[in-house]
Amino acid sequence: MFKRSFGLSNKRSPPMKQTSSLIHSRNKLVPSNKINNTNNISKINNINNRISYKSNSVGVYSPYEYSVGGGESYISAIISFFIKNGAREVYFFNNTQIPLYNKTLEYYFTPQERTRIIKKKSQDLQDYKQTFRFFIHMANEKESNINFRLGKKQIYHCQFPFDYNSGWRASATFRNNYDMVVVNSDFTYNYYKNCSKGNFNPNKIRILYPCCVNNVNVHNVIDSSNSVNVNNTGEKIIFVTIGRIFENIVRANNKYHDKIIRIFNRINKDYSNYELHIIGSVKSNRWLQFLNSIKNNNIFIHPDIKNEEKKNILKKANYIIHAAGMDENENVSPSMFEHFGISVIEGLMYNCIPICTNGGFPRFYIKHGENGYVFNNGGDLYNIVCSILNKTLSLDVRKAIDMNKVIVERFSYKNYCSRFHSILSIV
Repeated sequence: MFKRSFGLSNKRSPPMKQTSSLIHSRNKLVPSNKINNTNNISKINNINNRISYKSNSVGVYSPYEYSVGGGESYISAIISFFIKNGAREVYFFNNTQIPLYNKTLEYYFTPQERTRIIKKKSQDLQDYKQTFRFFIHMANEKESNINFRLGKKQIYHCQFPFDYNSGWRASATFRNNYDMVVVNSDFTYNYYKNCSKGNFNPNKIRILYPCCVNNVNVHNVIDSSNSVNVNNTGEKIIFVTIGRIFENIVRANNKYHDKIIRIFNRINKDYSNYELHIIGSVKSNRWLQFLNSIKNNNIFIHPDIKNEEKKNILKKANYIIHAAGMDENENVSPSMFEHFGISVIEGLMYNCIPICTNGGFPRFYIKHGENGYVFNNGGDLYNIVCSILNKTLSLDVRKAIDMNKVIVERFSYKNYCSRFHSILSIV
């Protein structure tokens, strides 16, 4: 029933003679313009209209570099979902260079799943019109720049409408080609809904929260963490922050590792009973070198580490810091704030108390002094950390962890599948 509602099946369909612009060759889709036999092409064209969209294949397009990060985790979860629910293959249109692409693929997928993912370049999109059962395009604008159909059901995933203040280019074309818009959080939903008034049906905008916890029993995962008493006398208090390591960009979702380091350097003049661990995939080696050059000896940077190593750091951490949007005004530059914040949920899963910017999506679930702390600027963050280190900031840790268990459950794999199933059933 779950798979049937998508029009997908675990059974492999027999090779098809033709889809709209493709034919099957050894169970792989091949653009029809690659076939040289003109007689065959003539026969294929005669039955073209009768068998469009018959493939159990899915198409996914991301124009961004495919490396370990929040957006890539999101799109990878979508690909994995379709594979687990009967898609024969997923065509992933992306121009990332093969070495990095393969490295990221290995990070997110099992060997068996990887055999079902077929990489194509974005230039190949034109060759796959009206081919897939589902097609999903991920981008950071209000509307897709793919103005034709590749899927019987076509979904646009907007990470955040960075162009929310500008006009629409072709709203009628967008409405005709996309059956639904999916966003990642209530924060993004509010901005997308407001900027799409009169251009896209609000009833066709849905939230698909990221899958942050893959474990079946979420509470067992949380309870396995040792981070319960955040103020053990004589022990160092451990802070962690997770985010891509790249130079700050105007209006971008900057992680501000540099600002966090400078704040802890200032704190280091009065306190030494802490460690700060910075985890992230490296987008700029120059920026990594710069961060290493300004940090003190209580700060440790972990570039491009494996998932297990990240988990081990989170298990011993007491607090997780997320600073996207720090010192910024959400009303002026909402794109600079965290659109969702998967890393924060990862921290909650290991009983880390969150310390987040008071903006973006984290403010929807982090309540200051109850299940974590929020700050507006660097001065606020400095004061919060100092108060933690000198033990003048009070918080009921057990209550906070219990509240955060409920939040983690909300973003579990089980709920992700249920929500995605619901969305696909009404597309």
